[in-house]
Amino acid sequence: MSREFARLPRPLCSRLRIARARCALQVLLMGGGVLQAGVAPAVLAQPAQGAQVVDAGAVQRATQKPEATDRASRIDALEAARDTDGLAAEVHAALAAPSDAIVREWLLDRGLHALARQAPTAAAKRVVHEIAQRRPEVMVRVDPDHGGHAVPLYDPGATARFVLGTWARTAARESTLAALASGSGAPLDTFASLDSASRAGVVDAFMSLPLASLAGHRDAILGGLERGERLDELALTAATRLRDAALLEAVIGYADGASALAAVRDAHAVLSDASALDVLIAATRRPEVASAALLQIGALARDDARARELLFAALDDGHNGASAAAALADLHDSAVAARLGERLRTGTSERALRHGVLTLKLDGSAAARAELERFMRLGTGSAQLRKEVRTWLAQ
Repeated sequence: MSREFARLPRPLCSRLRIARARCALQVLLMGGGVLQAGVAPAVLAQPAQGAQVVDAGAVQRATQKPEATDRASRIDALEAARDTDGLAAEVHAALAAPSDAIVREWLLDRGLHALARQAPTAAAKRVVHEIAQRRPEVMVRVDPDHGGHAVPLYDPGATARFVLGTWARTAARESTLAALASGSGAPLDTFASLDSASRAGVVDAFMSLPLASLAGHRDAILGGLERGERLDELALTAATRLRDAALLEAVIGYADGASALAAVRDAHAVLSDASALDVLIAATRRPEVASAALLQIGALARDDARARELLFAALDDGHNGASAAAALADLHDSAVAARLGERLRTGTSERALRHGVLTLKLDGSAAARAELERFMRLGTGSAQLRKEVRTWLAQ
């Protein structure tokens, strides 16, 4: 880290370090469905023409100017008073009033975060939508010692899109809870058509339901999922909160890849070992998550003979045998090593031999190494495989 960067106050150092990550995350998570004129968030994340690149010292000096600190104090006071329209007016005034671009973007960022914590008004929405179209004007090199690549320091456009997403999420949560309280099925009927922020709000609502109330929606969620309705995140939420093996298996079978992968990850945590294994075995039949399922089965194989046998059988799988090898190796069990040694002595398939050898290499224990040495003395397998094992043993 450069000396100049290290001398800055901790909050500003933190701002500089997370500048790139914050902007990227806001664009990815909150950009969809909240912009006007169909402008892509990734385009707006690019710097404005003529954007200036500043150093950390310039940022510190600019944000300590009276024009910056006075306006920041007004923003803080308006937030404390919960004067949303006044806060929106102050943020709008910051678009043009400060003469320094650093001060302008710093104030916009501060004001937008304050607005995110307020209930939106029409005036606040207009201001935030306007700022959401802005491109960053100020760039910074986060740490000069790590190269000269410049990233946005304060990106008010990205922050505005985050605010719009936050408002949409909160509104969706509140409207969903009201609909569910009235007995309406609308939240399930409209879920797939919502933007990402609103879907997250609906999920928040289902997350906050008492378990008894959530259980009352379980069959409707399962039925919709089986009919091909895109209730993926809702189904995952219900399955994990209710610890419902059948619903979790349905998520793995019918939901999108991300939700299915999350279900594989959560199965062992929310289900009994036996039920989790059944769900994970089902997951091995879906190509996108089969590898992850085998790795999760490995966590059960230490105490479950059925899980261990499944992993040994999967060593012959051309697509996921390496994952089974990794799961078995993680057991670091001498009995596993001995059984693999027997497979190496009697096996004829190059794939099976290679996956067996891989398991022993990843294991790395004395027992595993002894079996690899025995394999080399027998001279079985291809010349290429023996060459690889010879190299491993020499390390």
